Amino acid sequence: MRTQIAFKQFNPNKPAKYGMLFKSVNAAHYPLTFITSVYACKPVGVPGPFYITGSDAIVMHLVTRLQQATNLRGRNISYDRLYTSIPLAKWLLQQGITSIGTLMTNRRGIPKEIKSISGEEFTYNVSCEQQEKKLNWHSYLVKTKSSGMRIVLVLSTT
Repeated sequence: MRTQIAFKQFNPNKPAKYGMLFKSVNAAHYPLTFITSVYACKPVGVPGPFYITGSDAIVMHLVTRLQQATNLRGRNISYDRLYTSIPLAKWLLQQGITSIGTLMTNRRGIPKEIKSISGEEFTYNVSCEQQEKKLNWHSYLVKTKSSGMRIVLVLSTT
């Protein structure tokens, strides 16, 4: 759509190039969306209750809204690398929710020994957080066409 609305998104890699962006919580096994919100631009006046900045805050908002309708204790949330962060994983663990996601190596709070893994392709390393031993980092080396050897980190909570 090419109408003059403030919350449309432009993505040059997509065939339609324009569209609306939704953030949602979906089921893994069933085609079911539990809760969703429109990703909107910054309002002109005072921001309302649904204007949220930051990827961690978006996930926290959606999970909090979903917890009002159902009990999420003992559930697992998996997310992609845009939303994976250490503070978010700790917050979800406080809520009784385990999580798993791919973590970018340039994020804050990752121990240096995990980022400095070396060796041949498919070298695998597992370590856990020193204080509470609830966060686990799984790192392995993969060879890519563009950048040579690359470290892939997976953050999981137990």
